[in-house]
Amino acid sequence: MLFSVFFLLVARGCVSFRWAATLCGFLSGLLALTLGMGHGGPLLVLKFVLPGVTVDLMAMIYPGMFRSIVFCMLAGVMAGITQFAIGFGIEMLMGMNLEVLIQHGLIKSIGNIVFGAAGGVAIPSVLKKIEAYGVCAPDGNQLRFHIED
Repeated sequence: MLFSVFFLLVARGCVSFRWAATLCGFLSGLLALTLGMGHGGPLLVLKFVLPGVTVDLMAMIYPGMFRSIVFCMLAGVMAGITQFAIGFGIEMLMGMNLEVLIQHGLIKSIGNIVFGAAGGVAIPSVLKKIEAYGVCAPDGNQLRFHIED
């Protein structure tokens, strides 16, 4: 969750496309599905898409969130919470006992929430460095590449 949230937030912070984190999550979910990682079959894509949707919705509600460590951590926490719902649904479809499913989901969710928040801590400083190199505009929402002759 640490690297997933980190790269989803970087993707959304650097690109002006409104659904950049969702698209990034979808592509990484397709790649994970293609490589056969994890269990759950095609539902595996949801494990990557829903955190991206969460990051995009947080960025739409508060566009300046990429300047605040607290809001980036909150986006990471919200992305970690989505993993509980996804894991609960997939494991329920697999026929897992409800009591074991809830205990397993809560234990995994605590780790996802903590590492999701940790993934959001570095975002403001990383985006400032990326802006300093001229990749992102100062507002943190536009991609700007220059091809110089």
